[in-house]
Amino acid sequence: QYRSKPWEYLGHLLGHEGPGSILAALKARGEATAIVAGVSHEGYDSSTGLALFTLTVTLTEAGVRAWEEIVGVVYAYLGAIRRAGWQRWVYEELAAIAWMQYTYQEEVETGELVEHLAVGLLPMYGLERTEFLEALFLLRDWRPEWLEVILVALSDPTRCRVDVASSRFGRAGAWEAGPSAQVPEKAGDGETGVIEGISVETEPRFGVHFTRERLAPPTLQAWKDIFNRAATGDALPGNYPALFLPQPNPFIATDLTVKALPLLSEGSNPP
Repeated sequence: QYRSKPWEYLGHLLGHEGPGSILAALKARGEATAIVAGVSHEGYDSSTGLALFTLTVTLTEAGVRAWEEIVGVVYAYLGAIRRAGWQRWVYEELAAIAWMQYTYQEEVETGELVEHLAVGLLPMYGLERTEFLEALFLLRDWRPEWLEVILVALSDPTRCRVDVASSRFGRAGAWEAGPSAQVPEKAGDGETGVIEGISVETEPRFGVHFTRERLAPPTLQAWKDIFNRAATGDALPGNYPALFLPQPNPFIATDLTVKALPLLSEGSNPP
């Protein structure tokens, strides 16, 4: 799939910041300040066996308190993508930008370049040697059937994992009782905001405290219902914003040919 990179299409739309986007809606409500979506090419996020598609939203304190509804907004936008259908112009815009980034990229330090190319030779990438240099950059094949596979996976709440991280969790000695301590139900100053009855665990290498629980079936069903309503154009609950795809960008260059200046007559000044 390296010639198509279908995850770039969905990552671009989910991570868009213009009108109708997830971030624009959350910013308007004072719940988020940034968003990033897609598949990383580093670490364990992409391999021959799987790829981890992540969407990271930087939340305000109000956003942390409303995290379940914010996940619902993400599913509403996925529904908007489903309703709009696969738009080839979106892919062509991404392909044009990728070509410019590859063609006019800045020089890279020699050691870093060799490391990058050596990693690209790993069998898990399956790169054709004739396309080796540009394979990780360019988008060449429009394959909506692969977009469909990814959207089906993303739109199923039972296949998602939600991580909520905040400096508010564990303030003022909330963890003094040890990893097995039970955390309070409500978050006040200096307390955690996680649910009563969940045991606090400690990550063994960095000592980070965390809790984990299964998402409740009613919550999963609510997210699925939101996706389905958005996908069919049915009205969403009143607290859900209007979400829609961006408009085509008329400022993406397609012809970067350097044009010759007109010849100057004797005694004339250059423009």
